[in-house]
Amino acid sequence: MKLDIDSAEGTVTIESDSLGILKATEVVNAVARGFSPEKAFRIFDDEQITLDIINLSKVADTPKELKRIMGRVIGKEGKTREALESLTGANVSVYGKTVSTIGYIDQFRPSEQLSRCSQKEPNTLRSTVSLKENGRN
Repeated sequence: MKLDIDSAEGTVTIESDSLGILKATEVVNAVARGFSPEKAFRIFDDEQITLDIINLSKVADTPKELKRIMGRVIGKEGKTREALESLTGANVSVYGKTVSTIGYIDQFRPSEQLSRCSQKEPNTLRSTVSLKENGRN
């Protein structure tokens, strides 16, 4: 695999087979969504590890509601995001209007429910996350 990053032009060129291009594109997108390169490179570790991006602006009707949802996903001092990572083994990044996860596809279900339930009462949100514990780490 060959990766050429031109920061002056803001372009990334990837040369590889089709799976390598897909994985490298996910790594680049993961870094763009706020993951550290070390966490993003986890995508190369296993064919089943992938990047999932959830656009929260699709569920928020107003900027104020989006900010509230993002705050609930992050939690006080980042505790909700940390709990989600701990429960699922997936990495989570909240950036811009999105919540992104890096992990196995079955690890994403809690983060999707988290973003959908974030409009509900906080107790409902906590129950949803705690019931979806996943043994992969």
